[in-house]
This record gives sequence, structure tokens and C-alpha cells, in this order.
Amino acid sequence: MHSVVNRAIIDELHYAGSYGVLPRGIAARLKEYNLKPWNVTQRIRRMNNKLDSLIGQKVAEERGKGWALQHSYEKHGVQQKKRY
Repeated sequence: MHSVVNRAIIDELHYAGSYGVLPRGIAARLKEYNLKPWNVTQRIRRMNNKLDSLIGQKVAEERGKGWALQHSYEKHGVQQKKRY
């Protein structure tokens, strides 16, 4: 379950592009998981800490109050899907 939610958050960050997206925007788009903006932020921070300890790189970075994928992760880590 956790990996499905984390993957959905990463997909939303990918769709947002380099400008990023606010946690409340991600929570609104992922209603089926009953996330609050705080939960989104905490999940992103946990993913960042875990990946940083494993390979020394973070998944996302803060852009103002929002989050955006790191450039290198955006290039190699996520395949773009069509959004309808």
C-alpha cells in the first residue's frame, strides 16, 4: 500500500513539471488515498531521507511551499504516462 501511494505522489510530481506543485494539490488529486497535505509532505520527506541514505540523492526538492522532482530523477527515474 505504501509503495503504491508513494508512486502516485511521484507521478503527480512528474506531471507538475519543473515548477512543482503544492502538497494540497497532490492530496486533492489523490482522493482515493485520503491524504492530507501534511501526509503528502511527510511521505516526500521520508522518500528523500531513504533515497539519500541509499544513493546520496533526493527524490524531490522544495520550490517555495511546493515540491518538484529533482532534475536527474525526473530524467531517469520516472517514465511519463499519458494523463487523461
